[in-house]
Amino acid sequence: MTVNHRAEAEKHLSQGSFVTSPDTAHPADPVATDYHLRMAQVHATLARGEDNAATLADLRDANTKLRNDLANMRRIVVDHVADNLGRQDLYSWRSARDLTKELDAYGMNIDQAVDERLEERHIDPRQAWIGPHDQVNPVTKKWTDLGGTTWDLSRPWIDRDGNTWEWTGEFDQGPLMHCKTTGSTSSLDAIYIFHRPLVPGDSPDPADVPF
Repeated sequence: MTVNHRAEAEKHLSQGSFVTSPDTAHPADPVATDYHLRMAQVHATLARGEDNAATLADLRDANTKLRNDLANMRRIVVDHVADNLGRQDLYSWRSARDLTKELDAYGMNIDQAVDERLEERHIDPRQAWIGPHDQVNPVTKKWTDLGGTTWDLSRPWIDRDGNTWEWTGEFDQGPLMHCKTTGSTSSLDAIYIFHRPLVPGDSPDPADVPF
């Protein structure tokens, strides 16, 4: 049977206040009063211990729930990033990449977990992080645009006016190309739209920008 120590403490305090002595000069019985006060103190101490234990248990339960919630949230985010990196969809891929960058900024790197998830799905993590259309392959220097055309950026491209464009090594919504003759820098997409057809150059002059 569980003892309500708080109630017991209150009861002993009450009894200690009303115990009388045969000696009219001392209406309270000092022995009984001392006993009840001591018992009240014992029960009050036990009640406080029960309160502390309950508080600690509540905190432990809250901490366990928080850890489980964070683990579930992390699993969901890792699945989301892996799903979108594995797709051949530029916008989904960018969304996943930008999310991982935001998490990195707050010290919550999930790259390794994402790599493991990709490998479980038989997807090459290195290629997945490069992206379908958003980056130039660092090894082959090739880039595939949204239309599915693959561009070899290790060589220059000559527009319809005879201007030679070379990749600067930078990327901003597409490879940035530099024309030494005109001094212009523009994205490959824009050059293709406004200055096509483009043909690969055979003997390019080196660009005056770092690669």
